[in-house]
Amino acid sequence: MATYHKCKIETMGKGMHFVALPDTIINPLLAEGNKRVLCTFKAAPTLITHSAIQRTKTLGYYIYIGKQLMQQLQVKAGDWVELHLQVDTTVYQFEMPEVFAEVLATDPAAADIFGTLTDGNKRSLMHLITQVKSIDKQIERALKIAQQLKAGVTSAK
Repeated sequence: MATYHKCKIETMGKGMHFVALPDTIINPLLAEGNKRVLCTFKAAPTLITHSAIQRTKTLGYYIYIGKQLMQQLQVKAGDWVELHLQVDTTVYQFEMPEVFAEVLATDPAAADIFGTLTDGNKRSLMHLITQVKSIDKQIERALKIAQQLKAGVTSAK
């Protein structure tokens, strides 16, 4: 059975929201240099998000809670949430968009280049695709990214 921790959604400038994580929760997750976790919220147990553990001197450890996730959970800054964290052992530590997986399966040159990228760059490119809701736009972006990879562009920046 998953252990849930009660945490408050806080805000930092420019509408960015986060959940501060005490050392008692974080220390076991940081073993062996890990910085990525799967986050499950008690209010929506089928909603699992891939998150990065961040740290600053003033805030300590925290994870971002994006606007879309806050809408899905129907919460706002100041609300309390119960969450479960576990080490993210998935291949990309991010959900591979189906359309991008298909593009890479049909374009071995782009797939080979994608395979050489850093994990962070892989996640950034996948995120670019998932940002748009329309499947047609996702396909368009996936094809454009494959084209850019073959042209030598290896970063979402």
